Amino acid sequence: MRITSNGSVPAYEKIARQIKASIQDGLYTYGSALPSETKLCEEYDVSRITIRRAISELVDDGFLEKVHGKGTFVKYRRFEQELLNLSGFTEAFGKKGIRVSHHIIEESIEPADLVTRKQLQIEKSEKVLKIVRLHYLDESPFSLDTSYFPESKFPGLFEFLKEDDSLYDIMKKHFHISPLHADRTITIATPTERECQLLECDMTEPLFKMEKLVLDDDEPLHRSVLLTPSSRVSLKLRM
Repeated sequence: MRITSNGSVPAYEKIARQIKASIQDGLYTYGSALPSETKLCEEYDVSRITIRRAISELVDDGFLEKVHGKGTFVKYRRFEQELLNLSGFTEAFGKKGIRVSHHIIEESIEPADLVTRKQLQIEKSEKVLKIVRLHYLDESPFSLDTSYFPESKFPGLFEFLKEDDSLYDIMKKHFHISPLHADRTITIATPTERECQLLECDMTEPLFKMEKLVLDDDEPLHRSVLLTPSSRVSLKLRM
C-alpha cells in the first residue's frame, strides 16, 4: 500500500491516521508492540523518515509510547470521568462518542458482607445479587465493577442482564426505579493477580478504588466497587 502526500495532507499524517484507526478498531491492541519501522516502511511503501514522523505524532497525541530497547507500544488512553455525574457507566461515556462495552465475569446470589449489609440497610438473613463486570472503552479494558443489589428489590434481575446492557436502563425499564443520588468514596488500592489479568495492568500500578452507594430519595438501591488503573483515568470534579 503506497501512501503519498495529497494536497495539504502530508504522507506521514495519512499514515498516523491509519495507525490510529487500526488502534481504535482493535487491529493493534492496547499494550501491544507496534510493527518495526522496517515492516511499516514496507507496508506503506514510504521512507523511514516518514514512518518516524508519523510515530512521533502519535506519541505526542498519547496513542503510542516508546520504550528504550524494546520498541514502540500502543498506549492505554486516559479517559476523563466526572465525579458529580449521576449517569451510569454506559451513559456517561457513550454520550462522549466513546465505544462502551461490558463483559460479565460473575453473577451470583449470596449473603451480604457486613459493609454491604449496612450500606444497603438490609437484614443479615437477606441476600444480595452480585454482578461482576469488566467495562471496556474503545475496545480496551477500563475498569472492573462489582455491584450488589438487594434481592428483595430486584427479583429476576439476572434475567434482564445481557453483556452490553446498562444497569440503570434495566432498573428504569423493568423495576421502574430511577437513581436520584450517589455517594462516592475514592481510595487507592493495590491490584491482585486476578485483577491484573482482567484489567491487563501491571502489579505495580495503583488502582483507583471508587465505592459508590446509589439511592432513590434516601433509600439505598445498590452498592458498587469500581477498580480502575490509575494511568487510564482522570477524575474531574466541578464545584
